[in-house]
Amino acid sequence: MRIAFTSCRWRWHPHDEDASTREAYEKEKGGQDADAVAAEIAWLDGGLEPNWPDLPEETPSFSRQPRAILSPNGSRVELKRDDDSFRRSSKEAVIRVDNQGLARWVSLLRGDALPSWYGEIVDAYALWSARLNGHGYSADAEVNQTPDAWNHQFYSLVASALMDATQDRFEWILQPIIELPDRSFCDVAETLIHAADVRYFNEANRPSDRAFALRQRLVTRTLALNRWSWDRRRGDFGIDIETGPTIGMLLMNLHNSFSGTKSYLVPAVFDRVDPLLQTVRPMMRGGPTAFIALCTMNTLNVAPTARHLDFLLFAVETWLEVTNGDRAMWNELGIGRKIAEWFEVAAADDPSLHRQAHPSRSRIDAILGRLVSLGVSEAHELELQIQAETR
Repeated sequence: MRIAFTSCRWRWHPHDEDASTREAYEKEKGGQDADAVAAEIAWLDGGLEPNWPDLPEETPSFSRQPRAILSPNGSRVELKRDDDSFRRSSKEAVIRVDNQGLARWVSLLRGDALPSWYGEIVDAYALWSARLNGHGYSADAEVNQTPDAWNHQFYSLVASALMDATQDRFEWILQPIIELPDRSFCDVAETLIHAADVRYFNEANRPSDRAFALRQRLVTRTLALNRWSWDRRRGDFGIDIETGPTIGMLLMNLHNSFSGTKSYLVPAVFDRVDPLLQTVRPMMRGGPTAFIALCTMNTLNVAPTARHLDFLLFAVETWLEVTNGDRAMWNELGIGRKIAEWFEVAAADDPSLHRQAHPSRSRIDAILGRLVSLGVSEAHELELQIQAETR
């Protein structure tokens, strides 16, 4: 694997470059690759283990110029509109990393059991990978060619490392991801969340503390996205392709513009969702309300349970306040129907939800009354059912 990381590089050069310069580079690269092989053989023969190789630094190209460069100490250097200090001359040769080739090598580590040394790759390339995704530039920066293959494979490893990390290492790995520009953060977070959830939900004995902390930090960063605070028209169901998959994933949904949106959880693991629901409460009030409501109800309806009643009531009360009498979300998107379905299934397991003495009776009745006034027929049917059972 280390040999692959040494050799997966290539040199871009101007078309009119002297052939002798190209030949000199190829000779140098061949020597470095041979040295890497020799070092690994020497290690296998009892010598010192080689370090993971440094990868060439690449200045990312952007689809639009960032407003600023951010220094390591947190200071901000504003860029003028025509500032080309971060652009590379088209006449300048540059060594690039074959990140797709590296992604194929990293993909060999995927599986039920990761090798004990996988964390070395995370530690060696976490900061390099962040820089490849635009770390150090302002939130508006958009990388022109996102290293999708690398991101998917590498940040799946990062998720595993975060789930098992000490607190200091957790912060060291996560902070550069939090500091990525908005679009790059969304690209990385989508992989990170799903890979972490696979570990958390499928390992019944795994504590929830790391999954809770990771989602909480990613939710906080998502609330700071520029597009999160966009003004939206009443009845707007749209979700942009940049933030939609990430928001959906935080709410445990897979979102695709063509195939739709659905939760990736299944009833067999749903009992482990409770701690994570608390982390997404701040998402209920802002952002694309209709999409958030859809994803939230998709998740809650995986296995409706009265245990989640308080979360459901909080979410619906918030959405009613935010939508302020707009009927579209509740009817056209079917959110009202999904809420009624949740109550129907949850009450089958806990009939007290229909009883007058239930401690949340007034909140339930108020919500159903509001939904009825918005034209949700299923809510009216549920009201009649509750009334019949409380006579």
